[in-house]
Amino acid sequence: MQQHGNRGSPPPLTLPPASIATASSNNGPPASLSPQQQQPAFAFVDTSSPAIPGSQMSIQEAVPPSADPTPQEADALRAGALQGLSSEERDQALADVHGVSSTAPTDNEFIANRLSQLDQAISDSRSKAAYLRAKVQSPVYVSNRVFRLQFLLADSFVAQAASERLVSYFESKLVLFGPDKLTKDLTLEDLEAEDIKCLEHGVVQRLVGKDHAGRVVVSCWPTTRQEPTITIQNKLKALWYLINTIANEESEDAQRNGVVLVVFSMGIKSQADRDSLWKVMFILRSLPTRVASIHYCYDDPGARSVADLALLALDPKSRARFRTHYGPHDDVV
Repeated sequence: MQQHGNRGSPPPLTLPPASIATASSNNGPPASLSPQQQQPAFAFVDTSSPAIPGSQMSIQEAVPPSADPTPQEADALRAGALQGLSSEERDQALADVHGVSSTAPTDNEFIANRLSQLDQAISDSRSKAAYLRAKVQSPVYVSNRVFRLQFLLADSFVAQAASERLVSYFESKLVLFGPDKLTKDLTLEDLEAEDIKCLEHGVVQRLVGKDHAGRVVVSCWPTTRQEPTITIQNKLKALWYLINTIANEESEDAQRNGVVLVVFSMGIKSQADRDSLWKVMFILRSLPTRVASIHYCYDDPGARSVADLALLALDPKSRARFRTHYGPHDDVV
C-alpha cells in the first residue's frame, strides 16, 4: 500500500471520525461486545485509581525519560491499568473505546452531593497555589457550578480525582497563559500567532462531525517537527484552547459522552518530537473533559516504542482506553 507522500506534515483529514473506532490495531481486532456491554452504561465506582507517580507534577516539570519503555514494560502498563479497574469500570473502558453510548447520573441530589465532596477534597489539598490565586481573582468563576461539574464528569464523579484535575487545571493554565487569563474563558484573541498556526495547519484540530456515539473527535500531531517555528508551548496552548472551547460550547450530554483523541505520529522514530508527545499526553490530566478513548496512529514499525512512551505518560484510567493503530495514514483512518 502506498505511504502518504509527506510524512512529517499533517494531511487534510476528511474521513468520518467514526472509522477510527474500527481501524486496524496492532493490539488485535476490536473485541466483540457482550449484550450487557452493548447497553448504555456508565460506571460510577467510588474507588479512585492508585496514586499516579508525578500526578501532582507541573507541566513545566513533565520531562520524558531518556529511553522509551520496552515492549515488556508497555505490556505491564496495560495489564496494570486493567487490573486496577473494577469489572464495571473495565466494561465502561471497552464501551468507550468502541463508541458505545454512555449514560451518567442526572439526579440533582446525587450531583449536589458530589459537588460538595469535590469542594471538600479541594479544601483538603495542600498544593493549590494557582487555584487559590484564581479564587482571589474571581470567586464567581471558580465556584461556578457548570465549571466544577465539568471536572466531575471528566473523572466519573470521583471527587478526589476531580479535585486533583481542577487544581492541575489552574496550575497548567497559569503556566501556559499567565495570570491575566487565569479566570478567563479563552478566545482566539488570547492566542499568539504560532498557537493559531497550530490550528490552521492541523497540528491540533477538531474533525468535522461526530462519531457514531455522538462524541467530538480531536486529532493532533504532537511529534511533528515540520514547522520549526512551532514550539512545544504553541502545541500545548492550541490543544488547551481547543479542548476547553469544546467543553464550554458542547451540551452537558456531550460532555458526559466525552471526547475521542486521535494522535498521529507518522514518520521514522528519530524524527519524533518526544518532548511534545510527553507533555501533550501529560496535560490531558488537567483538562476539564472526559477523554473517552485515545487512538495512537503510526506508520513506522520502529516507532512502536514512541507509542509506548505516550502510554507511559498517561494516568492508569486513560491507559485502559489507549489503542495503537499501525499502517499508512490512509489505512489507519
